[in-house]
Amino acid sequence: MRSPADLLPTYRRFVAEDSYFPGGEELFSQARKPMLQQFIEQASTAVYSVTGFVDRSGESFVARAAVKVMQRTEPVGLGICFQAVPLEPALAAGVARLCRAVGHFGVFEVEVLCEGERRMVIDFNPRFYGQMGFDLRRGLPLALFAYLGACGKDDELRERIAAASASPDGPGTIYCHRVVFEMMILVRQLLGRISPEEKRRWRSWFAEHREGAVDASADPHDWLPGVVHTTAELYAGVRALPRVLRRR
Repeated sequence: MRSPADLLPTYRRFVAEDSYFPGGEELFSQARKPMLQQFIEQASTAVYSVTGFVDRSGESFVARAAVKVMQRTEPVGLGICFQAVPLEPALAAGVARLCRAVGHFGVFEVEVLCEGERRMVIDFNPRFYGQMGFDLRRGLPLALFAYLGACGKDDELRERIAAASASPDGPGTIYCHRVVFEMMILVRQLLGRISPEEKRRWRSWFAEHREGAVDASADPHDWLPGVVHTTAELYAGVRALPRVLRRR
C-alpha cells in the first residue's frame, strides 16, 4: 500500500481471503487478524541480518552479520543471496539484551533495517533459518551449539561459543541459492523486469565473490542435494508460472 486510503480495503480483502487453519483460536484468539507494520522503502535493499546463538544463562553469546542482497519477491520476500559484513558491536549488544529480556536461548536470526544511524528491528526468528550454512562456513557451528545445549553440556558449549566469538569470520563471503539466483535472473529477463545493466551487475557480483561463495545445496563432493533442490525449484516454478503471468 502506498497511501492511507488503500489501508482499509486492502485489510478487508486480506482478512476475507487469508486465514490460518482452524483449531488454534482457543490458544491464539487474535490469530485470524493480520499484524500491521509500517513499510520502509529501503526494505528490499537494506536488511541487515544478525544471526547467532545465546546460551540459557544469556551470558554466552556469539553472532555474525550479513546483508540480504537478493530476495525471491519484491519489494519484500525470502532472501536468496546474502553478503557478509562486519558485525556492529552496539547492535550485537542490543540483540544480546533482547534475548535476555525475553528469555530466549538457542539459535536466532534478527532482521534489522538501517536508515542512516537508525536501527529498526523488523523480525526476530527464534529458530533455525535458511542461510545457516553460511554461518557454518563463517565459523559458527550452530547446529552443534543447539545439540550441546539440548544435552546439557553447558561447559563445552560455553567453551565453543567463546572460541567462535574470539575467532575472525571464516572464508565465506557470500551465500547464494545458485539455482534460484539463475532462475530469478532468467524469469525477470523474460518478464522484462531486469535491465541489461542490472543483469551484468549481478553476474559481476557473483564472479567477484565466487571463491568465497556458499551455496544452499550444490556441492561437487555430494551432488544429490543439488539435484533434488533443482528439481523442487523447477516444479515450484512451473506451478507458479500462471500466477506470475496473471500479475503482469
